[in-house]
Amino acid sequence: MGNDNQDMVKAPNAPFYLLRPETVETMFVLFQLTGDEVYREWGWEIFTSIEQYCRTDIAYASIDDVGSNQPRQDDRMESFFLAETLKYLYLLMDPETEVDILEKFSNTKVKHHRSNEQCLLFAYHDMNGLAL
Repeated sequence: MGNDNQDMVKAPNAPFYLLRPETVETMFVLFQLTGDEVYREWGWEIFTSIEQYCRTDIAYASIDDVGSNQPRQDDRMESFFLAETLKYLYLLMDPETEVDILEKFSNTKVKHHRSNEQCLLFAYHDMNGLAL
């Protein structure tokens, strides 16, 4: 992200952006766990890019190429954009957000006898659709 920064680069076989929440959701979780402000900075860059490239007169649109200065907007906005992507961007930016990530996932995602580190691993894999 950023002009000269290579922290994030587009995948060569998937240059599109479908308004999916996984990246900002992960940044929210990592910020909650580490307190590292870089995740908020990246989240803000994502939000401003969404506003610049995905916003339409009446909603938001998926785009065909994140590397283009004038990407083509698709005529669709999936419901998860409002329900998840914007939710996690809001929670990431909100200084009042108090979510105990380890407690939330240890109570809802895994058995109670697991350690906090195992809960975090399960939560990360579960959020990103990865198999353990």
